[in-house]
Amino acid sequence: MKVKSILFTFVLMLSVIIAPFSSNATMVNMDSTSAVAVIGPHLQKALDEDSNEVLEVIVTFNGSGAPSLADVNLLSNLGITNGITLQSLPMAGVIATPEQINQLQNSDQVRSIYLNRELQYDLERSTKLIGAQKVHEDADFQSRNGGLPVSGNGIGVIVNDSGIDGTHKDLEYGKNLVQNVYGGTNLNALSSILPVTYTEDVPTTDHTGGHGTHVAGIVGGTGAMSAGKYEGVAPGADLIGYGSGAGLFILDTLTGFDYAITNQFKYNIRVVTNSWGSTGDIGTDFDPEHPTNLATKKCYDRGIVVVFSAGNSGRDGEHTITGNFKKAPWVITVANGDKYGKLSDSSSRGLENNGGTVTVDGKEFTWVDAPSITAPGTDIISTRVISPIGALGTTKDISNQDPGTMPFYTTLSGTSMAAPHIAGVVALMLDADPTLSPDEVKTIIQNTATNMPGYEPWEVGAGYVNAYAAVDEVYNKKGYGKTLNTLQHFANAAADTDAEDVTFALNERLINVDTNGNYYPNEKLTRIELAKYLVMGAGIRQSLDNTSYTDVSAEEMPFVAAVTARGGVFNDASHLSDQVMLSNGNKFNPNGAVSKVDLSYAMIQSLNLQNEAHALAGQTITAVWTYQGVNFNVVVKDQTDIPSELKGYVQLAIDRGYFPVEYVFENGEILAVLNPFEAVTKGEYASIAKKFFNEYY
Repeated sequence: MKVKSILFTFVLMLSVIIAPFSSNATMVNMDSTSAVAVIGPHLQKALDEDSNEVLEVIVTFNGSGAPSLADVNLLSNLGITNGITLQSLPMAGVIATPEQINQLQNSDQVRSIYLNRELQYDLERSTKLIGAQKVHEDADFQSRNGGLPVSGNGIGVIVNDSGIDGTHKDLEYGKNLVQNVYGGTNLNALSSILPVTYTEDVPTTDHTGGHGTHVAGIVGGTGAMSAGKYEGVAPGADLIGYGSGAGLFILDTLTGFDYAITNQFKYNIRVVTNSWGSTGDIGTDFDPEHPTNLATKKCYDRGIVVVFSAGNSGRDGEHTITGNFKKAPWVITVANGDKYGKLSDSSSRGLENNGGTVTVDGKEFTWVDAPSITAPGTDIISTRVISPIGALGTTKDISNQDPGTMPFYTTLSGTSMAAPHIAGVVALMLDADPTLSPDEVKTIIQNTATNMPGYEPWEVGAGYVNAYAAVDEVYNKKGYGKTLNTLQHFANAAADTDAEDVTFALNERLINVDTNGNYYPNEKLTRIELAKYLVMGAGIRQSLDNTSYTDVSAEEMPFVAAVTARGGVFNDASHLSDQVMLSNGNKFNPNGAVSKVDLSYAMIQSLNLQNEAHALAGQTITAVWTYQGVNFNVVVKDQTDIPSELKGYVQLAIDRGYFPVEYVFENGEILAVLNPFEAVTKGEYASIAKKFFNEYY
């Protein structure tokens, strides 16, 4: 019999807390004892569909600690021999037959049983999401790169962290981990002033919880222990571990930068990634004399790109970046986004309009109190230290992984996980063109970002990283960046209307006013306006592949190219979804009106619901009519001329309340009237954009 492997996300989570580093972790305690063992709804559905299928399930026992000997004996006495138990929570992941599940349900030792449902909260999705895997597989890039995939090959990346476990096959010392250094400093142990010494060639330096090992896997793990599934962003990079151990002080990190500069030519060190910070340095302005800023400036001068995590103090609001050194104009500071385009609540924010200019070494720099960019940092699966944690860690590992990979990978969240994504992207860019300067790297990463609806630059920087567009810009210099929200002036209110939905959409950066401050809510929405609104407010990725439209101006072309490109939908990790606006050959018709059918397609496509819409193609469109508290599905009368392939989009738009319908009584039957080809006004679009935004997030 086939084993069904479906991962389940528990309400209860256990994460690793590593105080010195910018990694967000949460512990939720479980209340014990329940009179009846609960069967999860997805498990019940699986049992109903096939009563003979062997299933992967998660059993929660009554209790507050690890499963007891009696709990383990219960499993074995029922003939359940395949599974694992947690170390702190009363849970086991097992393979069981329906009969065994029934017996477990009837045991007073068991609290609940849930199906091991499949989800995509892992590094595999994050590398796809940002386009890193697309970079690895792009034939044109490979041709331009001498026949080799762009993978960060030969680019030295220092992981300035707690250390790296070089016994892990994904990060094997002597292979992709080209050097592993223990650099902890203990001034109290010295009796004289001596030059700093580094303990090199240490197979494993991560003995304090695995933070650095996890970070290193995100940068450039090979995925060897997962058949490539959890491959890092730049699997061809040469990793150099610089570990400071459990205690972390400024001096420890400074020696990491010192090591990078000293050994730059030996290991071609071009990137240093740093997932640490100081909560005691929150709310401070950039200090050019701070020793960390002096060290990173020296790296900058030597062509080394320095990447920092923004910090995990965002729940305290604005002005929470953990360190003035993360505001240095020559570093890249990274916020934590989830895999659906939302900023994590914990991700540290900057302060609006805070910044200034400084002159350093005779050159004027502008610093801003904001992250530079956002990258995936929430529920990231990456390499786990082989010891001391052992074979099992958090509940999320059971939820998110196959049992065979759990001894080698674990799940963590925080800007600590976001920063190494960017370090990996930098390695890809330098693989494509090693002559890039740190300024050029930072500019390209920011110019190729995807807008994040509802957020300000002081929260997310330029937006969500797009590795594919970044490497595309390196090779082809297409001129990305003209669609960025950071380059536009947004009003918080329109001069010609105080409509609530318009004001909401303006405040969330879903729409914009003209140069006179007017929105004109009663005017018809044009196709070019829709293109701009989708790029600024629906998270459509930048693309400059399709720029052949003869009726579109050069100024408007970047917006049109984005909405007519394949794979532009942010939530589409495959980068294969169809375009979000339809066109006719080399004509876009920018001044044409937008019908309800047109808008249905654009909005549903932007929600990444293409498959759901296609599944409804050709089916009769209905609307819900409510009479005396009872809902009835009634047929939409005027759907005859809607193309069959678009009916699913219209149905999903009606279901979301995008378009109100009128109800008529004809020949003893209630029917709905949509007017599907009626032009949409800008005011109507603002209302729909609000509904879209609330579902998007």
